[in-house]
Amino acid sequence: MMARLLSKAPKSRLDSGIGALSPFLTSRGALVAWFLCAFISNRFGLSLLAAFAFLFGLLGTFARLWGYFALHHVRAEMDSLHRTLSVGEAINIRCRIRNDKFLPLIWLEFCLPVPPRDCLAPDGGFTRYDEVTEQDNEQPPKPVYRRRMALLLWYRIAEWDSMWMARRRGIYQPGEVQLRAGDGFGLTQSERRFSIPGEPTFVVYPRLVPVSTDDLLRTVWMGETGARGYLEDPAVLRGERGYQIGDSWKRIDWRMAARNDDLQVKIYETILPRSIHFVLDVASFAAPSQENIELEDALSVLASLLLRLDGDGVRCGLSLPHTDAAPNWDMFPDDLSLGVNDLLFHLAALEEDGATDLFSENLIAALQHQAGQICFVTRGGGRATCGTLLERLELQALTVLTLYDPSGVELWAGCRILRMEDIIGMGARF
Repeated sequence: MMARLLSKAPKSRLDSGIGALSPFLTSRGALVAWFLCAFISNRFGLSLLAAFAFLFGLLGTFARLWGYFALHHVRAEMDSLHRTLSVGEAINIRCRIRNDKFLPLIWLEFCLPVPPRDCLAPDGGFTRYDEVTEQDNEQPPKPVYRRRMALLLWYRIAEWDSMWMARRRGIYQPGEVQLRAGDGFGLTQSERRFSIPGEPTFVVYPRLVPVSTDDLLRTVWMGETGARGYLEDPAVLRGERGYQIGDSWKRIDWRMAARNDDLQVKIYETILPRSIHFVLDVASFAAPSQENIELEDALSVLASLLLRLDGDGVRCGLSLPHTDAAPNWDMFPDDLSLGVNDLLFHLAALEEDGATDLFSENLIAALQHQAGQICFVTRGGGRATCGTLLERLELQALTVLTLYDPSGVELWAGCRILRMEDIIGMGARF
């Protein structure tokens, strides 16, 4: 599923340009003018002027050829041991440039597109600037990260490490790198775009916070529940202990009691709920600011819960609504081809602009009847959406995870309400 999303990204291209980046001295018209001036001056006996014109023409030709071939047989690469991280973490990315020809590079610029949403930011080795190209001069400038270096000799490799800090969730596909180089006289420069081998993709998950799943797991499973919200497997006996006041008489080992006067209570293996399916009500988080902090906080809690539940052996699913960027997505827990990384990937890639209350209501309602585990994640407060979906769900078996206390008693009547701040541990932001 990740590959299907990534395949929608535009393919990188390979192009080259020199004329627009070079001064008038080395342009084609200037070179023709220099040699024509040398020829005419020589015809009229102006030997000194002819020599100067020929020298400038020869120098311009040599500089132009050097600048044109500077980026031939040059390769750019990027790799990293880890390509997934969460907000607040850093990743080391190794960049490499290979000069596989005899002609040296006197200077070189290495340019990368700025990640969307500024989800990743490099260290001080890169500088940011807005690039305006001749082909797209009517378009707004494109921000890029640039690194300059000097003197890459023939058949040599320039390699360096840079630390990139995850600032916001998002997906970063560099796709291609733009290189600029020129001649040793500083008269010409050329640029080329190279596809990065392997097409690396860096995924920034929402910020992870410590969470507790105890309250969330105390929900129904196939319409049944234990005294503490867990189910017990009567076929697996873990042991016995002495009788305590309040123990059910059904758990007493009567055979042992017939032999001894001491009452023993059977302890069975406890099992967790089969699965939990999260429904994210993105439309309720109407962005009061460009960063939409409330939604990011909710995604942070949700991502942390997914990882914690997966570690506990609970399969999770996720439903996302229709937005301007993508149709609604449904990743159900019974799909064994999906893992927790797929769910986190979609949270990282979520673009909330134009979020609606359009879900797969019938499929989600059927899932509730089969597994009984639906957790509705919403903002709460005075914003309530997804009325069509809630009409199809059994509210008595629905857990609502809210950022604020929900208003509207009629809408949430019978639901089990959990506040996000009640399930996060110490050290979280809210």
